[in-house]
Amino acid sequence: MMIRQVIFDIGGVMLEWTPEAYIKELFPEKPPLDFLQVVYSLFWVGYDGGLYSREELLQQLPEHFDKDRFSHFLNRLASVLRPIPGMADLFLDLKRKGYEIYILSNMPREMAHELNELHPFLKEAHGGVFSYEVNSIKPMPHIYEELLKKYPIEPAKAVFIDDVPVNLRTAKSMGIRGIHFQNPDQVKQALADMGVEL
Repeated sequence: MMIRQVIFDIGGVMLEWTPEAYIKELFPEKPPLDFLQVVYSLFWVGYDGGLYSREELLQQLPEHFDKDRFSHFLNRLASVLRPIPGMADLFLDLKRKGYEIYILSNMPREMAHELNELHPFLKEAHGGVFSYEVNSIKPMPHIYEELLKKYPIEPAKAVFIDDVPVNLRTAKSMGIRGIHFQNPDQVKQALADMGVEL
């Protein structure tokens, strides 16, 4: 079947996601790289999944962490997630050509709201589900099921673009084709190969 619906991840697809670089940018003199222990921990999974607010995440930090600096990191993080060149144009072009555009992203509540304000093109989607809204993160099936329940997405006519292969495997198990994001040109070629008009 022809593709009519395109589902986008945000971090690593629409916007850059390189936490170590952000830490070095925000704290150039003495980067607290131990912050990465939190970003890649179950604490962060809970934060993405809406189990903790930003303030509650701070309260979960180990005692040796500088909570003021980590708070600054959290508060500034959305502002340093920069658009991947060409992806916003693709997102908007597909919508202009009549494709339905959706978002499926692991994202904590505060950051989702901040990114929507910083990057207005995200509001052009026909809909989307963020992990904090459903207390479930990719690649867990529940978050995909919630997207399919909330919107009139036909799996056979949909494609999901994500930078993490395991997330695409869950989509495939539900009949949704996938594109493993590497760069914008590669995504455009993959979409064209599926018959998408660009």
